[in-house]
Amino acid sequence: MPVDPASPFTLDPAGLPAEPDALIGVAISGGADSFALLDQLHRAGRKILALTVDHGLRSESTAEAAVVAAFCASRSIDHRTLVWEAEKPKTGVLSAAREARYRLLIKACSDAGIDWLVTAHTRDDQAETVMMRLRRGSGAGLAGMRVTERVAAGAGRPITLGRPLLTTARRSDTQLYAQARSLPVQSDPSNLDEKYERIGIRGLLAGLDVQGILHVEALERSAQAIAALAGADDRLTQRDGEAAGWMIGPDAVLRIAHPERAEDLPRLIARAMEIVVGRGPVPADFVTEDRLSAGRFTGQGAEVILNDDGCTVLREPAALLGRADLERTVWTRPVTPEPFVFDNRFRLVGEANVPDGSRWAIIGQCFPVEFVKDHVERRVISTMPCIISEKGVLTHVPTGCDTIVLSALQSWRGAAETLSELELCDADILLSERFKPRVIRY
Repeated sequence: MPVDPASPFTLDPAGLPAEPDALIGVAISGGADSFALLDQLHRAGRKILALTVDHGLRSESTAEAAVVAAFCASRSIDHRTLVWEAEKPKTGVLSAAREARYRLLIKACSDAGIDWLVTAHTRDDQAETVMMRLRRGSGAGLAGMRVTERVAAGAGRPITLGRPLLTTARRSDTQLYAQARSLPVQSDPSNLDEKYERIGIRGLLAGLDVQGILHVEALERSAQAIAALAGADDRLTQRDGEAAGWMIGPDAVLRIAHPERAEDLPRLIARAMEIVVGRGPVPADFVTEDRLSAGRFTGQGAEVILNDDGCTVLREPAALLGRADLERTVWTRPVTPEPFVFDNRFRLVGEANVPDGSRWAIIGQCFPVEFVKDHVERRVISTMPCIISEKGVLTHVPTGCDTIVLSALQSWRGAAETLSELELCDADILLSERFKPRVIRY
């Protein structure tokens, strides 16, 4: 779909909203890629909110954001600069900056009622991503980035992230376009610093391309092939899971029946573990015959309990509460009206009428370490969020979970001392977001 007859590249319509009058959030850093994308969309008459993130990592960043703002003003494009104001980490700065960038961009779109955010990732970015994941021994991750995916910032509503240059443009194309249009492109010195993994990979790919050993096109074809295989396997897992009766309870526990074919069980359990924990794929080969024959095992942040009817997959208590032989993990948070995401599993909203001093906590923290030992119901409820009073009394549990909690506690002698009359607090279970279409939360 040529947007401009003079353009050396096109925009993939799959990476843009189908409605021509839809308002689009456009991430623009000031580099050639994002300037070329912004200019093309503007010339095509699309409605745009341009968004620049100032990470505050370099002294020049504020001035660079001002250049973008001035360009947008000259074209009557609405523009906002988003500042990363949080304290910067001493290690993993680029990874933290990436998380912050997406979180700020997505939140800005969500706050403005915009359903689409587009970024200027190119075919070169895709090749670099595949190489970086190959270096880490990734499996399905070798499919690379998607042209579209669903994303959210924290507890906010999901929107669509589009990459309209991902399949159509090389970095050289956007540079030529920017030069031809005299766009005020700015260079980030970190893009030349090979201490960063992506920049090192970029240099490696350039050398391999010159020598005719490996080309971007080959990596693209590989990514597309793996994406097709991963999509087919995901559909198979979803189909088998539905046939096996996936059941997500209000306690954020996933229960599945045994599949018709026993050989499918490891893949289904691995997928179920991924859904419950929400921290990336679990390799199918993690679910070994030895683990299955044991009838119960933990790993990857999950616990799997098998019986004759099927299996129960829950969040591993030790992952949140700590092990019995180590110092106990304690987490609390003041109850406020702002929604937040707890442990990638619950979206929580603070109750308005709770006594002063009330705090969010984890149910398992309200009881002794031995409380969960060899008791399935108590293990299930132990990782659930709750509200406790200033004195540590359990007062609120997630909507629909009061019966589950009371059942788990009825045979415990100390329950009366730690319980008041249970009330309910608003809680949305996020596990369903891990099915198609998946939602990535930053």
